Amino acid sequence: MKRIGRVYRDPPVCGEAGQALILVLVFLLLGSLTIFPTLMHMSTALKSGVSYENKTREYYAADAGIEDGIWQIKYDRLPALSGDPYFAYDFTAICSYDIDDTINGLTTSVTIENFWIPTVANPYASPAQAKATLERDITDNTTNRLVVTDTAMDDTRFRIKIDYYACVEVADNLSVSSIGIWIPHGYSYDGNCNMANFEGTEHKYVETVQASPGGQVVVWDFSSNPIIFPDLPPEDLDPSDNPQSAEIIFDYAADEAGTRPVAVGWIVTAGLLSADIPMAWDIDTKYYKIVSAAGGTQIEAYASRCDLRQVGASFLGDYCAIGNTLMRDTDVPKDNIRDTLDSSSTADTRNPDLTYRIPSDATVLAQDGAFLYWSGWFKCAEGYPKATIFADDCDSLTNWSQNGTAWDVSYVFFQGYSFRGHYDGSTDDYRYLSLVDPVNLSGRIPGSVVVGWTQRESGTLEPISDPTSGDALLFQISNDNGASWSSPIMAFDDDLDSSEEAYFYIIPANYLTANFKIRFYLHGFSEGTGSSTEYCRIDDIHIGAVADTSITFKIGNPLAPDYAGSLTADEFWILGNAATGEYSYSCKKDVSALVATHSLEGDDENRTGNGEYTVEGVDADTGQHWSYAAWSLIIIYSSPATAGHQLYLFDRFAFCQKDVNLDFDFDGEPGGDISGFIIPEPIEGETLAAKLTCFVGEGDDAWHDDFIALNAPEEYRPYPWNIPNTYKLWDGITTGYNSQASPNNVWNSKFRVGDTGSSSIDGIDIDTFRITWASGLLHADDTSAHIDIYTDYENFNLIYLILSVRSETTIGGTTHYLISGS
Repeated sequence: MKRIGRVYRDPPVCGEAGQALILVLVFLLLGSLTIFPTLMHMSTALKSGVSYENKTREYYAADAGIEDGIWQIKYDRLPALSGDPYFAYDFTAICSYDIDDTINGLTTSVTIENFWIPTVANPYASPAQAKATLERDITDNTTNRLVVTDTAMDDTRFRIKIDYYACVEVADNLSVSSIGIWIPHGYSYDGNCNMANFEGTEHKYVETVQASPGGQVVVWDFSSNPIIFPDLPPEDLDPSDNPQSAEIIFDYAADEAGTRPVAVGWIVTAGLLSADIPMAWDIDTKYYKIVSAAGGTQIEAYASRCDLRQVGASFLGDYCAIGNTLMRDTDVPKDNIRDTLDSSSTADTRNPDLTYRIPSDATVLAQDGAFLYWSGWFKCAEGYPKATIFADDCDSLTNWSQNGTAWDVSYVFFQGYSFRGHYDGSTDDYRYLSLVDPVNLSGRIPGSVVVGWTQRESGTLEPISDPTSGDALLFQISNDNGASWSSPIMAFDDDLDSSEEAYFYIIPANYLTANFKIRFYLHGFSEGTGSSTEYCRIDDIHIGAVADTSITFKIGNPLAPDYAGSLTADEFWILGNAATGEYSYSCKKDVSALVATHSLEGDDENRTGNGEYTVEGVDADTGQHWSYAAWSLIIIYSSPATAGHQLYLFDRFAFCQKDVNLDFDFDGEPGGDISGFIIPEPIEGETLAAKLTCFVGEGDDAWHDDFIALNAPEEYRPYPWNIPNTYKLWDGITTGYNSQASPNNVWNSKFRVGDTGSSSIDGIDIDTFRITWASGLLHADDTSAHIDIYTDYENFNLIYLILSVRSETTIGGTTHYLISGS
């Protein structure tokens, strides 16, 4: 053996015996036994991988369908998608559709069902019966006699509030059969209900708690021992109150700390009144069942949407109000008389100073979504040719004819000349005073032409009690040059309430011809002698077209607009102001379709309502204290961020003269009441409970003691001038008269585009008032508000008032999620 380092080598061995061959053959045998199962396993794994990949594709496609369904709910697209405008209130409604584009190569089918919750615990309340209840309420006008709302008071306590509006004419004790609530997945009932130890309900109900689709249902059943509504808590529930308000309070537990449930409560009635009000439930919260299918995979989910209910003249959404003046006081120094009429003016919703801007995810409503108003003032008299068609200052009878001498021209110191009438007992035709030459009124806009005058009287007059007695001034009109006359129309009878009165009459459309005439008739006026003689006096007779109903409207840059066209008012109003021959008009045009088509696009090709708007061609007279011209645009939109508002619009043209609390809702009482909403608890992270915008014409900085107040105590209504400033709203402008108490000079013909600190625009009031939670003017659970609009010295016109009340709105994600597949 030879040693080389640490390696030892033996000498070569001859004649190997083949031991390695045996080992190789053994391994080949073992390999042949295992390779086939291994290959089969690899094949199965490959097939399983393909199956897993297909199932994943189906899951993601079906999940996309759930997200699309939530999007449809979130953006309130279900009415349009289903073709049913009342989809949210039709508990038998089902909406099915396929997503337009394939997802992962698969067609995704989505079904959204209006999920009716109370049926899970109450066999009476089937979806069809619930729908019938709503339809009957609308038909019979019984909506909101029994109102259920519910809210989480904090992170552990929940409240169901039930308001019952009893009929005051009859005994109306409502019997209660059961009360229930559905609590969504992620929350659970935790007991401690205030009815357990309350005298009126203790030991009178059976409490059941059970699982239900998407959550849990709690029912308090009084069917074995019905109670009446005043038996419910709290202790201070008074049967004489209207409404009577009950509160059911209990504990709940949340799976995720700091979150609060959006639940649905209801009440079922019993007894004689149940046929009229069988049940009521919280219709603010709506739950939808979404089923999405792709391939062999199906996903079922439940999603919520919580809005304030639509009642009365309300809209869901919010609004933006913009506008501008068209008439300015250019004198230096200013004399509070607007002397310059502008041909056009512009306003932009994107103005960086604008406090209430339209969000980019908003969608302007295509119906009842945008209203354009314009307003101005005309004078009908000699020297005012814009509106005046005919004018007579009554210092001569040249334009008039009579058969006798019952009418003459008389002069009174401080009053000047006028026509004076007294019947001397001659034939009856002596009573007439007729216009000689016809006036051409052909082609005039129906409803825009007036005839008017000043009227006075003297002596002791008597009212007309029969055709042969009393004292009155009558007149008749003709459309055929006096060949025929209308029936007599009374201008006044008996003694006037004041020394003189401005009177006007809107000439009917069928009298707007080339041969219009008018004649006056003395009824009575035949008694008295000397200073007690009965006289009728008329002065400043005029005929005029006092409304400019056609303007030009532009959307976009006024030099290169996206839209420019002539518009004619859908409706308009005329008011006679304090002096004879002075008229204001207001015009309204629904421009929803134009704004929905030509306003700027938002995040998702949605037409937001944002843009630059121009109005031109509004006509009016300048040079008087009453002179003004202006326009305003209200844009109403829906948005996930701002859908929690309820809107009330009052746009009936109203004139407010000095020492008056304006009856803007025309109910015969001073001020106005707005109802039909429910104020929620203050909403975390928000400061505004409501906002209110008024479009007012002919305010003056020089005249003061005019204000708008919210929810002042009723004791002040007979004496509105005593309302404390704490109830008055203010737009923040402190320039001009009374700057230390500007809430008392709010109609100052100035408006602020943004918050305090931004510049104001002179010439008109388009004032928006902020009503904060901190102000204390609105409180949780308020269902109405009273507004006073008072002036001591000022005269003005209210063109519109719009109020937006905050309501808590939650657009939920999925509250319950199930996946199934073949």
